[in-house]
Amino acid sequence: MMQPIGLERSEKLLEAIGLIDDPDAEWPIVPVLRLLGFRPSPIEGLQSFWGGRGTVSLREIFDLIISEQPDPRPGYLIVPLLDFRHFGRKGLFTLIDQVTELDLGERCTALWQQKYALLRAAHRLCGRGSSSNSFPITEQGKRMARLKTGQLLGHSRKLIREDASARRPTARQGSSER
Repeated sequence: MMQPIGLERSEKLLEAIGLIDDPDAEWPIVPVLRLLGFRPSPIEGLQSFWGGRGTVSLREIFDLIISEQPDPRPGYLIVPLLDFRHFGRKGLFTLIDQVTELDLGERCTALWQQKYALLRAAHRLCGRGSSSNSFPITEQGKRMARLKTGQLLGHSRKLIREDASARRPTARQGSSER
């Protein structure tokens, strides 16, 4: 059975990244962002952000996902991607899941794990702008428990849906409160 061309190219790119295993090696922007799990709308914004360059390093991408720049507020983690249009918390946690599961080579994966450790230690996420909103990493502690135990964030979307449905009153709750 033949594989779709895009999947075959992604596999070759992932293999090349793993073989070179250099976080500072330059890669074509669109293919590497697609490989990491970025959706088309944020990719267009990131191409503009990088000023029409054709290539980008994994280190630059990782720095946009999780910055090492300290926030003056304790427990806050700067996530520059949150300043981009078409990028929110659901997309962020999905992207983090996908990057965490990729085998990018020893050095690249080690760099990502350092970034991921910063995320696990944080309590709130914010963009880098002074007018940027912040939000808790956890929805009533559920996600923080997963992060603190070192589990992947794979269930983050499910937890967001569960928390949203828990906030909506059911018919039984609505009638008992009246």
